[in-house]
Order: sequence, then C-alpha cells, then structure tokens
Amino acid sequence: MSVIDCDAISQILTAHNAEIGATEFHGLMTGYLCANINSTADVRLGLYQDWLEAGVDTSKIDILEKLYSDTRESLGEFSDFEFRVLMPNDAMSIAERSLALSLWCSGFLSGFGSAGRYDGGSLGEDVTEALTDFSKIAGMAEDVPDSEENEVDLMEISEYVRISVLLIFTECAGSKPVH
Repeated sequence: MSVIDCDAISQILTAHNAEIGATEFHGLMTGYLCANINSTADVRLGLYQDWLEAGVDTSKIDILEKLYSDTRESLGEFSDFEFRVLMPNDAMSIAERSLALSLWCSGFLSGFGSAGRYDGGSLGEDVTEALTDFSKIAGMAEDVPDSEENEVDLMEISEYVRISVLLIFTECAGSKPVH
C-alpha cells in the first residue's frame, strides 16, 4: 500500500467519532471490494457514512477514496501481490496488533457480507475455508503476551490473511452476482 497509513485513517475516524478503528475500517473496505469491485464513488460514500455512523466530511473523502484505490490496485492482477492488511506498526505490543488483526478480519467479513452477492453455497471450497478461518481469527479474544514465538505466530497468521484475501479477490471480484 502506498503513502496512506493506519494513523492517517485513525485521525479521520477519530474526527468523525467513529466507533471503529482504522484496521477494522480497512477490513470493511477490503471485504466489500472483494465482493463488489464495481462499486461507484457515490455508493462508497454511502458505505463510509454507514460504517462511520456519521456524515463524512467531504474534505476527508479523498483520503478514504485513496485508501480504496490503493487497496484495489494492490489486489489487482498486475500488482505483484502487493496487498497488505492495514495494521498498527510493529512498535505496538503483540496484544494490540493481534486485536487489530482480529478486528480487521471481523471488518472484512462484515464488508464482504454487506455486498449481498453471495450465499453460503455459491462460494468455492477455498474461499469458504478462508472465510471460516477469518471468522475464527475475528473471535480471538485472548491477551497475547509479547514473546518471540508469539511474534512469529502473528506474522504467520497475518501472512495467511493477506494471501487469503488475494485468493478471495481472485475468486470473487470478477464473478457474476448470484441474485
């Protein structure tokens, strides 16, 4: 992802008194994008307002749209697998980053489901398995202590999520609606 980072999105969300954080917002956006690549800027404005539960300051729309276009581009066919899950930096504790990944997965599932394009039987086995795993990651509630082993585990889970998103995008973004 290019110049937009977790802090820039967090500032927008804080300014709008949003109850979600930057990682969850990026998850929502990415999930929706994977299920509905052809959304318009007007549709996304409505989504942003729903997700933030507030009107969005029009001066901030450009930053959210930049995040959307960067995410879309990073998922694309010629992206060299550049997609990254928007996460807090490594200076944060493992517990905070684990929680952020959990919220990202929760947001992804909500965003994917909000597109309303897929029912349980219309997804391939690999996509269904990835979404099930995202649900398990979203349910992680334990406080993860800082340790070398937990750091490695978090990196592996984050990489699994990243690769799974690329798979889901590839399988779903170009498919025809089932409704």
